[in-house]
Order: sequence, then structure tokens, then C-alpha cells
Amino acid sequence: PKPAYEAPPLDPPPLTEPMPVVDKGAGMFTRYCQRCHGAGASGGGLGAAGPADLRRSLFIQDQAAFNQVVVDGQLKHNGMAKFGDEVNPVTAKAIRAYIVYQALGAKKAGAK
Repeated sequence: PKPAYEAPPLDPPPLTEPMPVVDKGAGMFTRYCQRCHGAGASGGGLGAAGPADLRRSLFIQDQAAFNQVVVDGQLKHNGMAKFGDEVNPVTAKAIRAYIVYQALGAKKAGAK
């Protein structure tokens, strides 16, 4: 039997962007990410086996790494769409800020 999936730990980086940037990121996340990654970046937008819980993603630890995935399409081979035509590095920064904000909120609420 296949071992049960164990989610990575919830270990978000500090939030370094002001709330207006987070708010902009929320709108961009809803537009481009929520369909697959679920409300609040919590995963499972396409069902239980859907894409990752982004609050636990290692890619939110670093803006450059996040941009490589979202803007440049680094994980296209895994099914992650490239959004470089719609999302530039400035809007990617806002989306990442929103995900970090969601991760910090989940951690504060006791998620592990």
C-alpha cells in the first residue's frame, strides 16, 4: 500500500509587505490561483487530490523562487501553469504576500 500523504510543516516566512499589497494579492490570487489552489491558498481546489496547499510551499520562502514558478513556469512539467503573460513580478509579489499572510494566520490559529 502507498504510504499516507503527510503535509509539509507550516513554516511561513515573515510578512514583509504592507496590508494594501496583501489586499491586492488577495484579488490576484482569487483571479489566477484560487480555482486550483483553493480558498485561502489551502489547497484542494480541484478536489482532495488537487494542487498544493500553498501556505506550506517552500516557494513562498523566497520571492525569486516564487517568481520562477508563477511568472517563468518552472513547474510547468508538473501541471503548474505559467502566468508570465498575466502576472508580472510586481503582482507576483502581491500574490506571495497574500499567501504568506494566509500561512501566518493558519499557524496562529494552531495549524501545524
